[in-house]
Amino acid sequence: SKSDETKLLLPEFPQGILQSKEEGYDGAQAYRVSKLCNIWFTYELQRRLNAESSSGAVKVNAVSPGFIPVTGLTRRSGWMASFFLHYVLDPWRYVGMGITRSPEEGAEVIVQTSFSAVAA
Repeated sequence: SKSDETKLLLPEFPQGILQSKEEGYDGAQAYRVSKLCNIWFTYELQRRLNAESSSGAVKVNAVSPGFIPVTGLTRRSGWMASFFLHYVLDPWRYVGMGITRSPEEGAEVIVQTSFSAVAA
């Protein structure tokens, strides 16, 4: 039925996942919840597109470009964390041993996913 097609089939938010001003704000928790919501949105969008078309011509992917410290995401981390991320952790990627990526490397992941037959 039409109501079944528009009904959200994803799980309810776990208790306590959303933050309130009274409880205080945790940026790391908010980031994790936002990533979870991106994945849930991806599943739901694909489900709705599949319900509208049996051809499956449109595929939806969730992509993580990786850890890119120079994007400003860590701007409120404090000076010690910022120093560590930018001057201790990030330089290791230049010798092929780091867990971080440049903005260009992160963009490459998104482009590869967009044009990959494997992701489709």
